[in-house]
Amino acid sequence: MLPLTALMQKHYSVYNASKQECWFQFAASRVVGALERENWLLAQTFVMEWACGIGDWLGLGSVDNWKFFKRSIAAKWFGKVKNRRFSPGWTVDEVLDYAYSLSEQWIRCSSFPPNIACHATSIQLSPDCRETWRYNISELDRSIPIEVFPQACRNDTLCLRRYSTLFGENVVYEMGKGQPMHVFEQQRGKHPIVSAQNGSGVYVYTRVACKNQKSLGDRLEMSLAKTIEMRDADLSSKSFSLCRSLGIDYLSIEGCHEFGRPDLLKVVDVDLPFDFVFMPSSK
Repeated sequence: MLPLTALMQKHYSVYNASKQECWFQFAASRVVGALERENWLLAQTFVMEWACGIGDWLGLGSVDNWKFFKRSIAAKWFGKVKNRRFSPGWTVDEVLDYAYSLSEQWIRCSSFPPNIACHATSIQLSPDCRETWRYNISELDRSIPIEVFPQACRNDTLCLRRYSTLFGENVVYEMGKGQPMHVFEQQRGKHPIVSAQNGSGVYVYTRVACKNQKSLGDRLEMSLAKTIEMRDADLSSKSFSLCRSLGIDYLSIEGCHEFGRPDLLKVVDVDLPFDFVFMPSSK
């Protein structure tokens, strides 16, 4: 089980571990023990206990949903995005009221069951088809909490993923056009992606699935180079701080921005080492 092995593999030798590092390693050892017995529910319980401890230290409030926890982490380090969360038992009318208050924007409603890390059920609400909003919202399961927010990542925006280790000696960027969950997850391999990996002080660029879309590949590479030039130092600093505060050795962030506007990058999610515990494909 590769993710389980990777979870316990230390990137660094630590001689005077912080309380956050000790807390993560304690949680990781409990998770490994549960998964060695193939008890995924218990492993998820241990992860959420870890998240509750982190939430207390960071003042995040109640932590009972893995996706909400990760998005709160992203907001604390990389800036809040407009959104509202609705607890189980929400009504269509209250969701509609909030969606209407967001003015003429594309809206997304995402269902976040407590036991997932990705592939959430999500719907789009078009500003041009408001008459369908009530029906679309009513199709969601009201026993599952949802988050409603203006859609920053669209089919015509650039999406970004950045993996980095604690001290930044290994950094990998990926950039594509569209929504992160499509480009990097559900439809990976079907979208042109340009990646950049640091080495010897410079980034080396690689193109994936760009063979028949050279023009887009060129634009993506130029955009990624500009994003790295403008944002790498800031993202490196914040990623280091986040890792130290959670006691982890690595993380990934996901975000998006308009073509030519890396200064307006919005980070919407983070990927953490415990994510695989909530991924059905890992079982």
